[in-house]
Amino acid sequence: MQRLRDEMSMEQAMQAEKRRQEREYLQKMLVENEKNKKKAEGDKASQQRADIQAQTEYAKLLDKQEQDRQHEFKQREKRA
Repeated sequence: MQRLRDEMSMEQAMQAEKRRQEREYLQKMLVENEKNKKKAEGDKASQQRADIQAQTEYAKLLDKQEQDRQHEFKQREKRA
């Protein structure tokens, strides 16, 4: 009888330890997922800033091209 109780006690202890390890693993996964989510958000924000910067530079280039074109027309008018 005692042996059966000991086996049951050991089985309960093993199950409790298994549950503890599973909870610990899930907690680690949740923490890691949160880190990954924050990194992805940071990467997205960084990419958005880079895109905005590229668009701004492109707009400046277009403005310069337009100014150069207008200047060229004025020069042609003066020569004509």
